Amino acid sequence: MTPTLSPHFSKTAATLLLALLLAACGRSEAPKAVSATAGEAASTAAPNSLSILATSDLRDIEPMTVDIEKATGVRVTFKFGATFESTEAVQTNTAGTDAAWFANAKYLLSDPAGQARVKLQEKIMLSPLVIGVSESSAKQLKWDGDA
Repeated sequence: MTPTLSPHFSKTAATLLLALLLAACGRSEAPKAVSATAGEAASTAAPNSLSILATSDLRDIEPMTVDIEKATGVRVTFKFGATFESTEAVQTNTAGTDAAWFANAKYLLSDPAGQARVKLQEKIMLSPLVIGVSESSAKQLKWDGDA
């Protein structure tokens, strides 16, 4: 059985996360141009915008960018990639985004180069586990509420 969250909870949690992330940015003016060294891509974020490199398993949040902009005044854009390619982009400083959001950063954090690039990390959600059992098993395990 696949764990799921209600659409309302998922949307609310994602909006709150991004609102907190945006508030933490505290950007009051456009980022200054940065000269990129060889192999290093500089972010091209416009004022009041946040570009995020995200692993492709987070693609479900992309439709919420309109709601996020309405709620925060900040335009959020996502650049989606596969886990290993996104990990490499962060490790080599070639992502060209303001932030990275990985559903699972174990590959990034298992490498010293990745650990050196991560300045702040926060777990925002744990997926609930849903277990389905037959009625007879629930009764046998006294999970049926009839104690």
